Amino acid sequence: MHIWRSSDILIVHLKRFGVSESGFRSRLNAFVDVPLGEVDFTPYFAPDSPFRSQNNRYRLYAVSNHTGGYGGGHYYAYCRPDDGDEWVEFNDSSVHSNPSPVITKDAYVLFFRRMSDAPQTLERLMLSDERCREDHPWILEVERASEGSSAPCGSSAFQ
Repeated sequence: MHIWRSSDILIVHLKRFGVSESGFRSRLNAFVDVPLGEVDFTPYFAPDSPFRSQNNRYRLYAVSNHTGGYGGGHYYAYCRPDDGDEWVEFNDSSVHSNPSPVITKDAYVLFFRRMSDAPQTLERLMLSDERCREDHPWILEVERASEGSSAPCGSSAFQ
């Protein structure tokens, strides 16, 4: 499988459950070593993708974890809020700074952010995508409201 085109946010879902030959469902506990720094995804792009030459460097900024089995379990997350080096653990009502380690065998969903001098906001990406405008007419309302408005929709994210 190859990537054809990527966005500023790249989400990787790890396969954590399998089915044996006898039909028994079980948890896959393999450790997946993920760099916390820069990751270049260019080698994973399709050889004929015109997007291979774009900036495909990403940095991990959040990890969703799952403990337990196929029938149930518990989710918790690690997040790097300001692109700094400090990680925060969110586990129900408790929040802890600098958990160690961040990557464990419980990692389930990985969230990467494109490394860029000027990352685009989700709103700006949506406004620039014609298909998104057609599928979500309310975006046009947001765009119209942002023209000449000092309301929140008139923020720099929509300019």
